[in-house]
Amino acid sequence: LLAVLTTGFFWRVLAHPGHLMTSGRGDLVQLFAARKHFQVSNTLENGELTLWDPYSDCGAPVVGNIQNATFYPLYILFYIMPTDSAFGFIFMAEMFLGGVFAYLFARSFKLSRGAGIAGAVVYMFSGIWTSKLYPGHIMVYNNFAWIMLGLFLVRTMMLRVKERRWSAAAFWALLLAVSQAVQFLGGHTQFWVYSTFLLGTYCLFEIACGVVLTGNVRIVAGGGLFGIALGVCVLLVMVQAMPALEFAQQVLQEGRRTYAYQAGGGFSEDRWILFTLPNYYGSPEGHNYWGGDPYWEVCPYVGILPLILALAAPFVVSNRYTWYFAAAGLFALFFAMGDRSVIFRFFIQLPGFSAFRVPARMLALMLPPVAVLTAFAWDGLFSKTAGKLRWRRAAPVIIAVVIALIMAMSFFANRSHEANVKAGWRAEIERRQAATQHREHKTFYQEALDDIDHIFARVQRSTLIVAAICVAGSLLFLLGGIGGRLRAACGVFALILITADLAAFGMPFIHTLPVNDPLVYPEHTELLDYLAKDKSMFRTADFNSPLIYHRLRRRDYALLGGDLDSSRLTHYREYADGGYADIEKNDINNALNVKYFLSRIPIEDYQRVPYDASGRPLPSDETGREESIYKSVGVGDIYVAENPECFPRAFVVRKVKAFKYATPETIMTHLKRLGKNMKKEAVIEGSPDFPLENEGDFKAAEITDYRPNRITVQVELEHPGFLVLSEVWYPDWKAYDTCNGVKKEVRVWKTNLTM
Repeated sequence: LLAVLTTGFFWRVLAHPGHLMTSGRGDLVQLFAARKHFQVSNTLENGELTLWDPYSDCGAPVVGNIQNATFYPLYILFYIMPTDSAFGFIFMAEMFLGGVFAYLFARSFKLSRGAGIAGAVVYMFSGIWTSKLYPGHIMVYNNFAWIMLGLFLVRTMMLRVKERRWSAAAFWALLLAVSQAVQFLGGHTQFWVYSTFLLGTYCLFEIACGVVLTGNVRIVAGGGLFGIALGVCVLLVMVQAMPALEFAQQVLQEGRRTYAYQAGGGFSEDRWILFTLPNYYGSPEGHNYWGGDPYWEVCPYVGILPLILALAAPFVVSNRYTWYFAAAGLFALFFAMGDRSVIFRFFIQLPGFSAFRVPARMLALMLPPVAVLTAFAWDGLFSKTAGKLRWRRAAPVIIAVVIALIMAMSFFANRSHEANVKAGWRAEIERRQAATQHREHKTFYQEALDDIDHIFARVQRSTLIVAAICVAGSLLFLLGGIGGRLRAACGVFALILITADLAAFGMPFIHTLPVNDPLVYPEHTELLDYLAKDKSMFRTADFNSPLIYHRLRRRDYALLGGDLDSSRLTHYREYADGGYADIEKNDINNALNVKYFLSRIPIEDYQRVPYDASGRPLPSDETGREESIYKSVGVGDIYVAENPECFPRAFVVRKVKAFKYATPETIMTHLKRLGKNMKKEAVIEGSPDFPLENEGDFKAAEITDYRPNRITVQVELEHPGFLVLSEVWYPDWKAYDTCNGVKKEVRVWKTNLTM
């Protein structure tokens, strides 16, 4: 049944197996699909694991970037089918596995099959996770199944400990280690840390209950097995964790992160309405969302009946488990509120929690408790062993009636004050549109303004639908108390209602597009032909990153400022940001081998003219404006400016400036001051053991072989020089002089801050 539901939910993927599962607007196209295509194709072509991506900005580690999930087991699909097609099937497999593991966990409490299916359906199709299908955050979704499997394995391990079956307990602890390792390899550490915390608290809960209820202190050994399992997990993930930690040292600069960074993206009070009206602020798939925060981060929708059942579960089936999961769900909810919550302000001080942003992501850890509570409540209301006591059914009926009344009141209040409601929405949308610097958010806001009547009508329909579901649920709860076949029928109808509600919400987030669709990888023949006329190696800088990344990245064009994740090496952005308004004042872009600048408007308009974050010139006094040294050429809908002074990808300078104790800011200031003299001098940090000045001039070096993991350079010099590559410096690079057939390792120096 779970397999049928999964394939039905992903019917678009099965109907178009050769398409990419994407809306065309999310990160799946702009980042993950292009990255994975590069990694897989080069691994297969070169016969070795691709470790480095030389085309993203000035180079970036592949394995070190944990979001690439290089060693995630399900990613084997990328190597046995086209990478574009594999994304949809990986999402589908993870949803199915998540449902199976949720079913097993619910059944481990000796609940009925129907209760297990109820919990599985809620976990599989909840909007907390299905909303993440819209942007295609596959590295987030890779955590989905393994969170519930981890809970099942902890419970099974603790049951074996209670039975004193130590070999069996050790076996389940080993499976727990493997499960947590697979989750870590999925590529998003934040969810791994949060879920590991949930597993730890659940293990402690089982230990505390065992000691208090039975007086058996041997159950404490279960905590030891849990610790051992985490230790084994750490050993298993070292193949990914060690390069990821090394990369983190280069990019995260932990300790410099502010509290505002950590608390940004909390689940605010005005989002609580999304529990019952998930499209209150419009919807991303309708291109009219105006809620501000990314929808997939703050969507808490778990369905109407599951919400009612989860709230009523501790009263319908009052036991230690329902109260524990109720407390766990509330903890996750209040943590997700960020700095509005005392819980968040306390836990953000603890190791691990302080490393992340967007506390609303903790909503994902609210879902397992909701799924389990739904299963308990369903079992207490509709299973064969459900009690006939009326008071047990009073709690869900009262909650359902209250929600129905609130929805009805909201419907009539909105109808009476429709003009005022729309005016208030319009004012808020315009305020947010003016405040944002994000181009895509501005687009969403404008589309919401244009579609405000449709959003209002949709909200009104939703209030009636929610009220109707609540009334239907109340009837099912009451009729189920009669017993017999009627109770079983009511349980089946409840399952159908839960599935239909959640599927209707989540299925619109699944889109498939052929790879040649303009939203995915348009050919843009004119631009490709223009750039292809230059046979030399060069980089292209984009003024608006999403403009070209997914158009050129898959064709192995070296792009500066394209990959938003893997480019943030130390002080790299100072190079990238040093370019446009004052290009003619420094040679930083030249030294980085940037030969072409792409933009939506002529680059001349950026020269000495103030511009906003979207790249539009602001009004200014243009008196005394100098003529730009660059001339743009319109190529299709893109303007291209050629930089005639671009340095080659590898070159030789004869003078070295050594800074032993200077700060990065001091070195950056020196580089800007050098200007055109960057052809004569390179800056390094440390105490070199070679002459700092030699005879000769700037000289280009020939790159004879350029691959992801290695670069071969050939250069002939009459006098010694310092070979510089416009690649990002990274501690794992090794250099060898192979002159005269002898391979001799030479030192690699971090040059010009980043090269």
